[in-house]
Parts: sequence; C-alpha cells; structure tokens
Amino acid sequence: MKLYRNLAEVIVKILAEVLEENKRSSRVIEREITKNKQWGSRDRKTIRKATYDILRWKNQYEFLGASPSNYWSYLNIWVEKQK
Repeated sequence: MKLYRNLAEVIVKILAEVLEENKRSSRVIEREITKNKQWGSRDRKTIRKATYDILRWKNQYEFLGASPSNYWSYLNIWVEKQK
C-alpha cells in the first residue's frame, strides 16, 4: 500500500472529524471519496483501510504511546494472568 501525501491529508482530515466531532466514520469516508472523483479503486481502498485500521487500533496506540513503561507493565499483567 503506497501512501501519497494527498491521501494522507485526507485520512488525517477524516480522523479529525471522526474523533473530534464524533461523526460516523463510514459517512465521512464516503463523503470525502465522492468529493474526489479522480481517485481510483486503490486510492479509495487505501483511504478506507488506513482509516479503519487507525480507528481499530487507536486505544492500543494511546496505551503504548503514553509511556514506554506501559508496554512492560502490560506484559507483566499478561504474564501474571497466565500463571
């Protein structure tokens, strides 16, 4: 998946609307895609996949990004549950 600057900017715009304004991601994505008719199927697929992947993994990214020690504490909790 090759990510061009214009696609990355649209993904950031979509994420801002979804996360800051609590809009439905499917509607925002479709609106942005229909505004840009020159995009091909690969571009549309890239926008959808990247946006949904970021939203799907958002909590994990926040958890891991908060502090390097969070990752190790998470592993310690996992190990404790396995015993």
